[in-house]
Amino acid sequence: MKLSIEALVSGYGVVDVLHGVSIEIAEGEVVAVIGPNGAGKSTLLRTISGMVAARSGTIRYEGSEIGSLTSSEIPRLGLVHVPEARHVFGRLTVEQNLVVGASAAPAGTNRKDALAEVYDLFPMLGQKARDLAGGLSGGQQQMLAIGRALMARPSMIMLDEPSLGLAPLVVEQMYEALDGLRRTGLTILLVEQDVYMALDFARRAYVLENGGIALAGASAALVNDDHVRRSYLGI
Repeated sequence: MKLSIEALVSGYGVVDVLHGVSIEIAEGEVVAVIGPNGAGKSTLLRTISGMVAARSGTIRYEGSEIGSLTSSEIPRLGLVHVPEARHVFGRLTVEQNLVVGASAAPAGTNRKDALAEVYDLFPMLGQKARDLAGGLSGGQQQMLAIGRALMARPSMIMLDEPSLGLAPLVVEQMYEALDGLRRTGLTILLVEQDVYMALDFARRAYVLENGGIALAGASAALVNDDHVRRSYLGI
């Protein structure tokens, strides 16, 4: 199993946000996590990536426990996180932002090859390589954030709300690029506000409500689940 989480509890201060969450993701699988605002979706990704400390439970990546590792150690294992709100370095150029991502790449990685692959996936980044990242549009910054994560040469990527606040055309272009990554066999864990899009893109999904897993199953089945249709699809 690529990623295995069992009975995970985490939160902020004295408040627990996740209450015994368990999920599994196989090598090369695309899995979505959907649910209402405040359910703990972002906290789940932050805990996996070491940004929030787990209070109990286990997080295993490729069979090894990673719950005690820091957020700087985990990307070096091949597991990278693209957080909500992009967090690009506005005063650095596009290419400088990408090079920062390469710092977590395995030893011996050819940086020029990695840059070429990112520019092939997102041609706009190549066209704006010398522009300051702070001057990019929201959609362009999202593509930059994903490209920067890919510079680490990951075998698994976690995406937190990649379509949030973006125009429909930009979202379509971004998901076309993500589909290309999916076809390469990259393992993807996706948190997405657009439930239709999440269930269309992912093979399986978990529904997270009030810090716990309420439903799980094949995306095709969840699309037809009465609770999902009423609560998230407006049917």
